[in-house]
Amino acid sequence: MNMRVLLCCDESIMSAGIRALLNEQPDVQVVGHSSGRDCARITARSRPDIVLVISPALSIEHRRELAQLAAMAKVVLIPKAENTHRSLEAVRQGVSAVLAPDTSADELIHTLRTISSGEAMVIPKATRRALFSLPGSRDSDTASRLLGTLTPREAEVLLLLARGSSNTEIAGKLSVSEATVRSHVHHLLRKLNVESRTQAVALAYESGIMAAMEERAEGKSDPPAEFRFPGEKRAGERKGRRQGKSPGQAR
Repeated sequence: MNMRVLLCCDESIMSAGIRALLNEQPDVQVVGHSSGRDCARITARSRPDIVLVISPALSIEHRRELAQLAAMAKVVLIPKAENTHRSLEAVRQGVSAVLAPDTSADELIHTLRTISSGEAMVIPKATRRALFSLPGSRDSDTASRLLGTLTPREAEVLLLLARGSSNTEIAGKLSVSEATVRSHVHHLLRKLNVESRTQAVALAYESGIMAAMEERAEGKSDPPAEFRFPGEKRAGERKGRRQGKSPGQAR
C-alpha cells in the first residue's frame, strides 16, 4: 500500500528536488505541497500518512504547529543544522522522526518507510549523542529509579525504540515475536507512566536512562551500581565467566 506524503517546504528548489525523489518511489504518493503557514489546513484536507517538514517552513520553535500536525499524521522534521541538537523538543510535540539536513536520499526514504510501517521513532545517531549532554541527562537518582521499574528485556526494548527500530526489527534483534515486543512496549509505557513511545523515549533521554543504557550496550564502561539490574555482573566478571574463569582469575 502506498504511503501518502505531504511536503511542507518554503524553498522552491529544494521542494522540487525532494518531490522528484519521492515520485520515483513506487510506494510513495505525494498528495500535495504546502508552506509552513498553510500546512495544518492542507494536512486536514488531504489527510496524508506522513507530513515531511523542511525547515525553515516550520522549525523546532513552532511547537504548537508541530503538535497540531502530529495529531493528524506522522511528522518527519528536517531542522536547520544548528538545531539538530534540539531534536528532543520536537519529539515532545509528537514528531516521529528528526533527520539531519545532510541525510542521504536513501536514508530519507528508509525513514519514511519505517515510520509508515510501524510506530518507530527516528533520531539521528549524532543527534542522540548530543542529547546525552542535556541538563538532567546524567541525573543518576532519577535514572536509577525509573530503570529499576523495568525488566532487563524491557530496557532493551526501550533502547531499541530510541534507536529508531520498528517492532519487526526489535523482534528480529531479540529473537522474539512481534506480539511479545508489543507486550513489552505496553508494559514499559505503563511503568514509565507515559502514553506513547515518543514520550517514553523523551523521558529516557531527559532522565539519563539512555546515557546509562548506551554505555552498557557499547561496553564502554561498567554501569554504576545503581544502573545494574538484579544479578548483573561487572564487565570483567562477565568476560571471565565467558572464558571459563572465575571473577578473580579474570582480573
